[in-house]
Amino acid sequence: MVFPKSSHDSKVAKLQKLIYEDEVTDMNELRKIAWAGIPPSFRHICWKLLLGYLPPAREKRAATLERHRNEYKLLIDKYYNNNRCPNDEIWRQIHIDLPRMQPLISIFQQDIVQRIFQRILYIYSIRHPASGYVQGMNDLVIPFFVVYLSEFIPENSLATFETFQVSSLSDDVLDGVEADSFWSVKKLLDSIQDNYTFAQPGIQNLVLLLEKIMSRIDSTLHEHLVRNNVQYLLFSFRWMNNLLTRELPLRCIIRLWDTYLSEGGLSSLNTSGCSLTPALDSKPSNSSIDNGSPFASSFHLYVCSAFLRYWSKNLLKENEFQGIILFLQNLPTYHWTDNEIELLVADAYLLKQTFTPNHLSS
Repeated sequence: MVFPKSSHDSKVAKLQKLIYEDEVTDMNELRKIAWAGIPPSFRHICWKLLLGYLPPAREKRAATLERHRNEYKLLIDKYYNNNRCPNDEIWRQIHIDLPRMQPLISIFQQDIVQRIFQRILYIYSIRHPASGYVQGMNDLVIPFFVVYLSEFIPENSLATFETFQVSSLSDDVLDGVEADSFWSVKKLLDSIQDNYTFAQPGIQNLVLLLEKIMSRIDSTLHEHLVRNNVQYLLFSFRWMNNLLTRELPLRCIIRLWDTYLSEGGLSSLNTSGCSLTPALDSKPSNSSIDNGSPFASSFHLYVCSAFLRYWSKNLLKENEFQGIILFLQNLPTYHWTDNEIELLVADAYLLKQTFTPNHLSS
């Protein structure tokens, strides 16, 4: 979204004070500002604060960052450089998936970038045997890598990013980007681990909840899908597994995740049943990367509901199973901008306010 100059300047000034001038960043205030979109030059540090990767106390940030990056270097030596077996199944699957990652964006085909992703995904998977590596995890590293790398690209430009030669950056810069991306995706995946354990129960329950919501907010579309034998799992499994990273352009995903990370800690989802937990007031995160929840599964559910409803008129024109599925698997979002994301999160917010636990458990 392009803000009017006065609005943009006001947001920049507020973020400058909150992050770089105040001794302790007011996390509730940061979430309010970030929810509506973060200016690119502030996004890298805002995301780290919202994740709980960096502490709100300004004087502690440099030491915290150094400690986490040193810890990651030790993990590389322990799990990747010394003990990795190149023939194991995890390594094989990661090696297959990475060349397919964002095939239209050339930066992701650079060898140096694929090696970074290999290390991040392999180390995470070895340290989390309950889930291991699941296809789609690689997509969830992308937004973090893009945002943290963009700090070192002129004007933080996503357009420039797509063809940027990563090898032109120093080893120290790349080591920092890699470590920050690893700890960030760890925070994210740890908060939605049920999505990736055996049989992926978290996703199964999210799909059931999506069906319940749609039956209430757009019964015409819901009945149309049921009548044509279109099971929600056929199209929305990917939405839940990849957090819409394959449905939306990268620029839109990054803007959407501004809101997702702002919502983190404010609301949560009990995926063991069909009920939503009430919103909770969050407290500022401390310096531990293992505390707090950086991602609100419930809000992603509302976004997916709003996303499906957005295409209602198009889907109602399709009167056969094949036509409906083909449309849902190839949604025309290529030209979407922040404007569409603003509408999507606004609709999702209204759904969040509407659906209490009793609505979905009844």
